[in-house]
Amino acid sequence: MEMQLGRLALAYRSAMRARFEEHDEFSEWGLRPPSIGALRVVARSGPISQREVSQRLGVHPSDMVRAVDKLEAYGLVTRVRADADRRRYDLTITPKGRKVLDRYSEVSQEVDKDFYGVLSPTEQKQLEKLLSKLVDHHFA
Repeated sequence: MEMQLGRLALAYRSAMRARFEEHDEFSEWGLRPPSIGALRVVARSGPISQREVSQRLGVHPSDMVRAVDKLEAYGLVTRVRADADRRRYDLTITPKGRKVLDRYSEVSQEVDKDFYGVLSPTEQKQLEKLLSKLVDHHFA
């Protein structure tokens, strides 16, 4: 099973990478999965600290700093020191960041449709239910 899950993850990442390489707006920004994941977390939970984003994504704090540096440089998030704790930086998504995230979601949905299209709608629902069960158990 381990081998199959690893191969499936690799196939999905390859499908995502190929699709995003077709879209200039993503290649010009050089956004990578940690950056997009961070943008999603900030959009859902912001303002939120870099440390919290790092913990939620399971990304090393130094890697998160680099990802957030890129997001900030591209104007997708703002990073300001928190008033209550001067060691903390709070992240907030910008309108441009929201637009990029929405576009990313559109392209991701295209990939999902193609990638999971080999399964019937019933099988897709079953797979989603099983994967949700695993995620809920391991990230509760």
